[in-house]
Amino acid sequence: MDVRTLANTRVKGDFDAPRALAPSLCGHVIPRLKVLLAKLTFEHTHRYCPELYQGFSPTMYLEDGRVCVGRGYPFSTEDDVRELLQHCHGERASRLLPDAIVEWRARRSGQAPENPLAVVDENAFDRFLRSHKLVEIEWMVRSWLHTQLDVEPLTTAIVINAADLSDELTAYPGFTDELKITVLYLAYRLGKPHHEGLRWLIATLDWDYLARVIDYPEIVRHSESTRAAAQRLHAILKGSAYDKVHQILTYLPYIGHRALAREYAHIIGNPNDSVPSVHIQDTLLYHKDESGEGLSAICLSGGGIRSASFCLGVLQVLASHRLLGKFHYISTVSGGGYIGTALSRWITAKRQEPPCSSPFALKFVEHELKRLRLTDYVQARMAGLTFNQEGPLT
Repeated sequence: MDVRTLANTRVKGDFDAPRALAPSLCGHVIPRLKVLLAKLTFEHTHRYCPELYQGFSPTMYLEDGRVCVGRGYPFSTEDDVRELLQHCHGERASRLLPDAIVEWRARRSGQAPENPLAVVDENAFDRFLRSHKLVEIEWMVRSWLHTQLDVEPLTTAIVINAADLSDELTAYPGFTDELKITVLYLAYRLGKPHHEGLRWLIATLDWDYLARVIDYPEIVRHSESTRAAAQRLHAILKGSAYDKVHQILTYLPYIGHRALAREYAHIIGNPNDSVPSVHIQDTLLYHKDESGEGLSAICLSGGGIRSASFCLGVLQVLASHRLLGKFHYISTVSGGGYIGTALSRWITAKRQEPPCSSPFALKFVEHELKRLRLTDYVQARMAGLTFNQEGPLT
């Protein structure tokens, strides 16, 4: 479908990410539209993320092993070269294309021609971004957010059917304006060969994980395409662009499935690693340890002080059989929260003392819970004993 048709299907009032990103990349309002835009609202001429600015080069250049042109636009294939020339040069494209392909192949192999070809001028390239390429990439990103992650891999071409032009597809699922620009920027800078890997990272909606992937691409274990996309992101995001992207991703509110993923990292004994949150509920449900056991939880119900007393007895029985360490979660309600909170606080406090380990804290707490059954703490308090003498749960 024609890109102009895609641009015209935007829902009224929806944030126009391509139109906002173009001035940020280009650093200026496109001259041909300057007079017109000056008459419109300030929003249309505002540079939302000036940190993403890319310098312009009319000739091809090599950046981290790939050929680029213009404002960091990757020439991944010969089709990319052909598309840009046809859009910016029209009928002249057929005369420029053979020389451009020869130079692209030479630069890809590491050779620098003596007389580099001026592929495109600045104004033409900026119009190409604003009215064509960024719009096309945006629709591709939107399609990622409304499809399952387990479907067939992406093709190199973006295919949008008329049936897909629905209100659902034209809206991002709760993205902030800056996040829309960031996602669009990452897709633009990576290029087609890495869109499949980026698609998996974006569709998880796990922005904390994506930020860690940019810093440490080696943590990605999903697929070869995802690892390649992560490595490319790490290579291309530098300076102010890196700072801005990292700030946007890490300042977003923490989401439930990310919290579950971080808890799971602690459960499997690797809290410094970053576990992806995609399908995290299934991961938790089907988790098996070395002995084949799954995850389990202690659930303490409500009922005021009577429930707290009853739950204390349950914990004491479990402690006497050294079973507390078999549980991964504790869930409490109302009265059960009294004793549940006390237990969690007790373990946390002991973990902060030497030798500062969970097994040590758990062993100490189990011992103290058993001791509670043998001590009259009411009488001890009346006798004026110190806190350490009478026990920490009184």
